[in-house]
Amino acid sequence: MEYFLKDNTNEYKKVYPKRLNSRHFLLLREMVAGTRLEDAAKLCGYTYARAAVVSTSKLFKDEIILLREQINSKYAEVHSTALIDEAREILVDDAVRAARSVSGLIDSPEPKIALAASCEVLDRVGITKPKEHASITANLAVSDNLAFALQLKVAT
Repeated sequence: MEYFLKDNTNEYKKVYPKRLNSRHFLLLREMVAGTRLEDAAKLCGYTYARAAVVSTSKLFKDEIILLREQINSKYAEVHSTALIDEAREILVDDAVRAARSVSGLIDSPEPKIALAASCEVLDRVGITKPKEHASITANLAVSDNLAFALQLKVAT
């Protein structure tokens, strides 16, 4: 296979590959990994001149762009997953503290705070609020207390 051909003006021109084969892809991976062209050419069984021609072809450059995009997206995915996992660990610790704080308010001497805390705990464990409201012994309507409980924010 000739790397350079003479055209009708007796000048040499480069012969680029029409499609990439397995050795081209090996060269591509080596170059993306940071191997110098001269060393990558030897690993793939190319002369430096042929590797230079192949590596400057449009097909080769397009494949390098695709491979780098895949590597970058995979890196971003792995890196963001690690950050999300770290944030989750922090939030789990805070969630335990928040649950203890709300649970401690169930025994509050203030009926509105005790009701709000009870509603929050029941809501979190999957027991939903009743559709019809009844009055409680303190002569306060449950609907008034629920509205207040929804507005109440417990500071930890």
